[in-house]
Amino acid sequence: MPLSPTRNADPDSELNALAAELVEAATTVHQYLGPGFQETVYLDAMCIELGFRGVPFMRQVPVNLMYRGMPVGEGLVDLYAGRRIICSLKAVDDLTDVHEIQMMSFLRMTGCKLGMIFNFNVTVLREGVRRVTLGNPLAATG
Repeated sequence: MPLSPTRNADPDSELNALAAELVEAATTVHQYLGPGFQETVYLDAMCIELGFRGVPFMRQVPVNLMYRGMPVGEGLVDLYAGRRIICSLKAVDDLTDVHEIQMMSFLRMTGCKLGMIFNFNVTVLREGVRRVTLGNPLAATG
């Protein structure tokens, strides 16, 4: 079932708590596995970790892509956590503006207000975390 637009409020304390839980889960995965694996390995591990933590999520969620109100294709969101946050998992040398702009596109298509990008190909995970909101396409590290 494709992810459909939502009408979430602006980021609030509940949303920020969920985002913090996601960062903690990603940090645990990164500490255990370290850098150097394919994105699917980190996705599998994140799903296990989120399950242990009792964080509700959906994996590989289809997103209907629209142009002028007409469907033009489908994208996939790596994780959709707590029905509020889109997560993109990467294993790349560097996160670039394109990764954040892509997240902005997914946020616009879904109506979600917050996206998290996790790049596991770093020495310390906090260097690979980006928090992206609709109001700030090139948000600071989360």
